[in-house]
Amino acid sequence: MAFEVVSAFGTVGLSRGTTSELGTAGQLIIMAVMLIGRLGPLTLGYTLTVRHKSHVKYATTEFPVG
Repeated sequence: MAFEVVSAFGTVGLSRGTTSELGTAGQLIIMAVMLIGRLGPLTLGYTLTVRHKSHVKYATTEFPVG
């Protein structure tokens, strides 16, 4: 099973054929590990920790009413 998880995290496409024998929860865990491996640990950590400030400035104006 460890081979399947490491392969999923590395997204190398190798399998021993035991993934189909897993239950639904096990397959969902393998899919989550594949997604995390695809995003990359550094990208995931950066996304979760860094707050981006918006550099967008909106125009201001006054509308005369009445």
